[in-house]
Amino acid sequence: MKKAVGLTLFVCVSTWCTSGGCEENKLDPGVINGWMRSSITTDSDKNEVKRIVHSTTMDQWRSSRVSNHLRYEVMNSDCHRTLTIYATDEHGHSWTEDWVSLIELDAKRESSELEKPKVLVRSLIESDRNSPVMDLDVEYQLHDGLPALVVLDQRDVTRTVRSFKRGVSARVRVIAFEHDYEFTVDLNEFGDKAGWANEHCPLEDTQSRNTKETPAS
Repeated sequence: MKKAVGLTLFVCVSTWCTSGGCEENKLDPGVINGWMRSSITTDSDKNEVKRIVHSTTMDQWRSSRVSNHLRYEVMNSDCHRTLTIYATDEHGHSWTEDWVSLIELDAKRESSELEKPKVLVRSLIESDRNSPVMDLDVEYQLHDGLPALVVLDQRDVTRTVRSFKRGVSARVRVIAFEHDYEFTVDLNEFGDKAGWANEHCPLEDTQSRNTKETPAS
C-alpha cells in the first residue's frame, strides 16, 4: 500500500488541506504580510515529503477583505518546484467561487476554452533599479476547492525564487478570473526560508541541469 501523506493545520488566514487533513510540522506561527514555512510528512514513518514557504498578504490588514497568497513548494524526492498564487477572503474562502465549476468543466475538455491567465512579477532589488518584469507561464488549477494559478515552467519558478531572494519586495499583477489586480509582497525573510526549502534541492543544481538540457543555439 502506498504511504499516505498526512496533512495537519497550516495556520494563516486560510487553510490549505487535502484528503481530510492539513499540513503537519508547522515550523513558523501564522502571520499576515510575512513568510511562513512548514513541511509535509508521511503518516507511517514521518519521512519528509516536501517543504513549503507561504506568504499571506493583505494590503490593509485592519480593513482588507482579500488575502493574496504565494506558495512555494519543493518536493524532496525529485526536486520539483511549484509556485502557486491564489486569493481568499479574510476567512480563507475563495472570492472567485464561480470559477470552481468553470475550471472543473474546462479540465474535462480536450482543449481549454478558458482564456489563458497571465501573471506578471517584478522584484524591487536595491542593487538593480531596472529589474525586469517577468511574464510567468501559468494555468488554472483547483487546490482543495480553491481556484489557483500554478506556474508551469520550472525555469519560471527558479528565476522567480532567485529574484525574490535578491529583492526587498515584489509587485505581482494577476490577470485571471475576470479580474485584473495587483498586490505587493514583502520579501523580508524570504531568502532564509527559501534556503531552508531548498536544502535538499539547491537552486544551483537546477541551473546546472537546465544548462545541460538546453543546447546552445
